[in-house]
Amino acid sequence: MAFAKALQRSEAHRAYLLLGVLACLILLATHRFVTGGIAMRSLAYPARLVVLGTGVIYTVGLICIVRRADAANRLLGPAFWAGTALFESVIPTLNILTLLRYAPSRPLDALAAPAIVVYFLFSIVGVLRLRPGLSLLAAGSSAAQHAVIVIWVVLDQENRLAVFPYYLSYSALILIGGACAAVVSREIRKHVHAGLRELEIRAELADVRKSLEIARDIQQSLLPREALRLHGFEVAAWNRPADETGGDYYDWIQLPDGRVAVVIADVTGHGIGPALLMAVCRAYARASVPAVDPLRTAFEHLNNLVSRDFGDGRFVTLAVAIVSPKHAEIELLSAGHGPTLVYRRAGGAVETFEGDGLPLGIAPDEQFVEPRSISMCSGDALLLSTDGFMEAHGNAGELFGIPRLSASLAAHADRPIADVLPSLDKDVRDFSGTHPQTDDMTAVIIRRLV
Repeated sequence: MAFAKALQRSEAHRAYLLLGVLACLILLATHRFVTGGIAMRSLAYPARLVVLGTGVIYTVGLICIVRRADAANRLLGPAFWAGTALFESVIPTLNILTLLRYAPSRPLDALAAPAIVVYFLFSIVGVLRLRPGLSLLAAGSSAAQHAVIVIWVVLDQENRLAVFPYYLSYSALILIGGACAAVVSREIRKHVHAGLRELEIRAELADVRKSLEIARDIQQSLLPREALRLHGFEVAAWNRPADETGGDYYDWIQLPDGRVAVVIADVTGHGIGPALLMAVCRAYARASVPAVDPLRTAFEHLNNLVSRDFGDGRFVTLAVAIVSPKHAEIELLSAGHGPTLVYRRAGGAVETFEGDGLPLGIAPDEQFVEPRSISMCSGDALLLSTDGFMEAHGNAGELFGIPRLSASLAAHADRPIADVLPSLDKDVRDFSGTHPQTDDMTAVIIRRLV
């Protein structure tokens, strides 16, 4: 549809150019008449004005028809444009016939007079039709009309066998000129079509980008809007997806007994698909963790729900840290999510805890163990992170890995809580250099105060 409209607009531009050509021909004929040109003597000049004036009236009418069709968002049919091509091919022919009828010169001279150039002017203007078939139709019609005139005139000549091939060659040139115009029109048409397709693709990409931005805003709104405030602990979280949307998320869920469940999860892959699954997983976790006790039973319930909804090859790693304002211990249970790092301020060592079971969605009947209890002293920090940190690639192709992440945590764990995770991210970015982020990166840090 867009291409058809572009063709119709091009026809409008062609009509304006044709109007300009006709105006120039009228001025040229007038100049030759005023300066005493032989071909313009007697009735040849007014007859040519009638022909060219008819062409002007026709062209103005054509412009009006096209403009009205554009305003009504209506496409003119192929039969209409074929009719215009045939009608316009007659104008140069009538121009030559006026010379044959009224000019005081030999009939043979009219067959090769400068007026024949009008055929070629019309062929050049016809390139803007961007319809090679119409260019060939107009050229064939013009060549046939000129050939008929040649036959009509030459038959009255005594030496017709000698002059016939000579003058008929002009008919062939008209056909060749129209064929060249058709080839040029076809090539321009290809470029116009490619340009329109590129614009359509850009528009589609802009729509997709806008949709992804909306999806990103929605996804970001699912993350906690306020920092978690818990007596005896301070908590900070950080998230950056690899694309506009991602499959990571973190959350904190208030439990009935006053404790808080800090959740982090990573759906396989990144992009809009994992983002949708992330929203599903978040909803299930919010429904299961507070309502089902103990925690391992909640994991089994959550795993059963996820297994039914996620397709083959899709799973989610998830870890839950239960934090109590009344106790120094943190209960930790992980479904294939790890490692969890714990920084010990006394001595500066970093402990590593692997996952406790399979990721959710792999085995519907997976049995989970009781959560482990991690004692936290003043200044100790527990880091929950997704594998986007460990699997970040350096310029040489190596991974950032657990040892580097542990060293980075040890180096920054004593900073203000809001600065720890951005510092870890900076270390990863410095390590990656120019290598792009290939996976979502999410982290939560919980630090014991007293």
